[in-house]
Amino acid sequence: IDAVAGNSYHEFGKVEQNLSVENGRVVFEKNSEINGNVVIPKTATGVAIQSITEQSIFIDNQSTANVKISTSGNSGSVFVSGNAENIESDGANIVKPMFVSDANSFVSAMEGGNANIVLNGSFTIPNNVTITIPEGNEVILDLAGYTVTYATTDNGLITNNGSLTINDSSKGRGAFDVERRLLTNNGYAVINGGKYTSHSKTGGTILFNEIAGTLIVNDCYIYDFWNFAIANGGGTVIINGGEIHSISSNEISGWCYAVRNEAGHMEVNGGEIYGIQGALAISGGTAVINDVHCETEEGNPKSFYALYIAGEYSGNSVIVNGGTFIGGYRNAVLVGNKNDGGIGAPAAAVFNGGTFTGAEGSPAVVVSDGGDNDYGRGMLQVTGGDYSSDMAGYCAYGYTCVREGDRYIVKAE
Repeated sequence: IDAVAGNSYHEFGKVEQNLSVENGRVVFEKNSEINGNVVIPKTATGVAIQSITEQSIFIDNQSTANVKISTSGNSGSVFVSGNAENIESDGANIVKPMFVSDANSFVSAMEGGNANIVLNGSFTIPNNVTITIPEGNEVILDLAGYTVTYATTDNGLITNNGSLTINDSSKGRGAFDVERRLLTNNGYAVINGGKYTSHSKTGGTILFNEIAGTLIVNDCYIYDFWNFAIANGGGTVIINGGEIHSISSNEISGWCYAVRNEAGHMEVNGGEIYGIQGALAISGGTAVINDVHCETEEGNPKSFYALYIAGEYSGNSVIVNGGTFIGGYRNAVLVGNKNDGGIGAPAAAVFNGGTFTGAEGSPAVVVSDGGDNDYGRGMLQVTGGDYSSDMAGYCAYGYTCVREGDRYIVKAE
């Protein structure tokens, strides 16, 4: 944006990605929504930002020229990264970067109100120290390539009741290495990159989203040795890319899939999910899977399903629009579970696309016919996709399953 000759650019709608401002005055009106950063490039001159929206905005200032920022009314805070020395505030609540390199400073900053934290060293949090972000507080954390270690098996580290964003400006070197849980989310949390590892045999789900929470995970590497890497207990979870692993199985601990939705809603948009017990489980609630690679360990009799859809906690509804699902030892997908399906509620799924491959000798998809009193019944309707076994019995009206080589393709008649 280049607003010249005294004119201004007024934003009334939604900014989905970063907005670059090189010159002039930009006004974010009351009902506008900014999901990316406001980037002020090195070449910028004469930039003024006015925020009227109640939402906080995030400014990545790469310029050395003066930048004037003003807010009014109930405007949210303005978080600044990059060069904060040339920022001129006209009544704005500006949250400048706070560089921390030790555990005490980190804990104080995380709990001390609105904060813009940048790590300046790796450190270990003392055992049994926990962090709570209160409702109404907003915390931005940049791992900046450093590692935070938390070795206690008694507690999770962070409970978020407010707003938490974790970034890694090093693009992959920053990390949390915890023994048990990293985050219990009751508020709004966004995880942008970084590496996250948990080692505990009990309660070690790295990212757990509660019923009131919204959790967005973007391009992260997550490795859980014993439990779920990500679990949704009733709120909303959105996974965008990244690589997620769990080596839990019925042999060593937990019977945990790498990712589980037990209630609420989950959306998966790309990325890779690997597990032994299983990769992705929708055991309650609703889910939309637009794209993902899900795979269980090849040749391991402890491996179960790349995608498991069953009403263990409540009836569920799942839409699969795309992705790749590979069963390493048995079928790739199970819909419904009449043998061990929790409360045994119905499980319904629609497959509009995707590639589904069972292990040698196993079908791509198995649908439970229900046990006594229809316990664990599965229901499947297919309108598209590429399968390693015949899906003719599940095609929706107006669709057919055609064999092409050793594959079965579902398409419109």
